[in-house]
Amino acid sequence: MVRFAALYLLVSFAFAAPASRGEGASVETHGELPAGWVAGAPPSTQEELMCANWADGWSVEHSGSGGISLSRAGHTQPEFSIALADGVMWGTNRGEWGGKIEWQAADSNKRIFVMGGNPVAFMTFQDAVYVAGGLAHLNHEGGMQVARLVRSDGTWKADGAMKLDMVPQAVLQSGENAVIVANRGVIAANLRIMQASQLHRNDDWDSLYPNSIVAVGGDSYLVGLRSAVVKLTRNGAKFDEQWWRPAACARLQPVGANTKCACLPQP
Repeated sequence: MVRFAALYLLVSFAFAAPASRGEGASVETHGELPAGWVAGAPPSTQEELMCANWADGWSVEHSGSGGISLSRAGHTQPEFSIALADGVMWGTNRGEWGGKIEWQAADSNKRIFVMGGNPVAFMTFQDAVYVAGGLAHLNHEGGMQVARLVRSDGTWKADGAMKLDMVPQAVLQSGENAVIVANRGVIAANLRIMQASQLHRNDDWDSLYPNSIVAVGGDSYLVGLRSAVVKLTRNGAKFDEQWWRPAACARLQPVGANTKCACLPQP
């Protein structure tokens, strides 16, 4: 699926207010459908997918009270970090303009270049730092990997990489195991043996910019993306998608001359 941004960017920015703006209050769940929300199917037509691409995004994260917060996704910051015992690892990702990973020792105000790329998340396991990264821009996808960094002469160096077939967007880690939400689905990764396998794929996600993932129970996940929160529930060897939206915006439908979309309740 070609990203809709390439085709509709000028139209949507010039004319269309996001379809679901105004339904932006955060809600909390423990894995069940929140009150005031409805569950539906994924977009099934090009028009529905176009409207979803134009809509605001949702993000998911664990809340301080032990639940899961569903809230409007903010703008992605180009710089992020992870604090270690003896310093800070910095990641910078400026999309098609590139990015880098740097190390700053605790006793220094200087950052040392470690490697280039488009990092999106850090993980740690044993004595190594793992960097998920890659770039999806228009019709280009590249650099999809989890790189392993190990200590070397006061800084860090790359020591192998786990190749991926989708572009990582966010990670969920538990020990040596990680679940990675990517531009086209979800990947399971084992950091100890540096192997990855596909859990779920939906190429339509590539135009909806997945941004976050949390686990729900034993083998289900919530994924934040444009227009909805998607609940993935295992069904045998695959996962079923259930799309959650506020009830007032259960459906998105083009109006006028296809220059904007309207929120509609369930029929």
